[in-house]
Amino acid sequence: MKLEGDLVACRPDGPVWRVGRKPTPWGWSDWKWADGGVFPGRWDSPNGTYRTSYAGSSPFASLVEVLAQFRPDPQVIDAMAEIIEDEVDALYPTGQAGVVPSTWFRERLLARAALSGVFCDVGAAATVAQLRPEFLESAQRLGLAE
Repeated sequence: MKLEGDLVACRPDGPVWRVGRKPTPWGWSDWKWADGGVFPGRWDSPNGTYRTSYAGSSPFASLVEVLAQFRPDPQVIDAMAEIIEDEVDALYPTGQAGVVPSTWFRERLLARAALSGVFCDVGAAATVAQLRPEFLESAQRLGLAE
């Protein structure tokens, strides 16, 4: 099914999954978690205009999305490896890249739901091709890799 332009629409063929904060994982995240009024998800507005409630087609998809903030940046890892630590640096250790604090898991739940309706398939090749020109200028202005 096509939406406006070449956007591809789909219907969920099974349950959807969400990793959300306790006690209501399907509820909107409290604004206290928005750093400077902006939520960190890649589908959230970069200037705080809107936010999303993300759900994936599997528990794995949901975890991959919400754990993205903990993915180590290879360039940062390489740069950190070049730093020679002295005695003062050793007093203020940097957390290991890619490690998720146990508190992060304790504060969240994995939840399942059944949805109805039609949704934009943001991963479909035709959708990406349609949206790319819309976002390319903004991405380049922000210094993001294509």
